[in-house]
Amino acid sequence: LDHLSKPLAKPTVLNHLSKPAHCDIAALLEEEFKAVQDAVKHELGERRARAAQDFRRSAADGDIDAVQTFLDQGIEVDESDYDHRTALHYAALAGQSAMVDFLVEAGADLNARNIYGCTPVEDAVHRKHGTVVHALLMHGAVPPAKASTISSEMLLAILDGDNDTVQEFLEVIDVNSIDHNGQTLL
Repeated sequence: LDHLSKPLAKPTVLNHLSKPAHCDIAALLEEEFKAVQDAVKHELGERRARAAQDFRRSAADGDIDAVQTFLDQGIEVDESDYDHRTALHYAALAGQSAMVDFLVEAGADLNARNIYGCTPVEDAVHRKHGTVVHALLMHGAVPPAKASTISSEMLLAILDGDNDTVQEFLEVIDVNSIDHNGQTLL
């Protein structure tokens, strides 16, 4: 019977709050904790989204140092936007051949498709960035599914008198490829 006269373990706040009169307070504290937890998760998600956006913008700007910093901070090289465009898409669209090389060396997916089905090499073709097209193909990117994609863009460059773009395309395409109208470049 001596053990009944000894005090029990020191009461804790949780023990106190678990008594029926305090259940409402415990429930409120639990709800408040969950709300704070959700707010922190949301803020972290927003910060990560902004960092990923800045990462892709830096790729488009050709800022290799900034892109390396983002990669060092844990941004995935193939992090994509709402249209599933990766940093490699942005670099290809902007004609940033040095950035393309850097991203490929960092492990970027050469053949990632955006929601429109375009790969970085197709984006470079549409923007007439022949040096980027060449770099991507040399790194092993799959050429556009239709030779007509490049041929049509090259024909536009010929019509525009854009000899530099024509020369860049001649380095990476077959001049006998047929466009969507069944015509070759010759």
